[in-house]
Amino acid sequence: MAGCGLSDILFESRMQSSFEAILSEAPQCDYEQTKEILKEYGYNPHWEPYEASEGECSLTGIDEYCCPCGRHE
Repeated sequence: MAGCGLSDILFESRMQSSFEAILSEAPQCDYEQTKEILKEYGYNPHWEPYEASEGECSLTGIDEYCCPCGRHE
């Protein structure tokens, strides 16, 4: 439910952050196994945050005139 209705960019950002949090809490002896399991669910250790172009929201990736995040005038 935490990702329901998000733009694909915001969803991916939150998912990768969640995977990183899980991985950071994994015991050292289980780190590699945890990493492999997370990869099965979409974890990408080489993920790069979205870089918005002019006129796009850097948070959601949506055109600033249509973005519902509330940070645009």
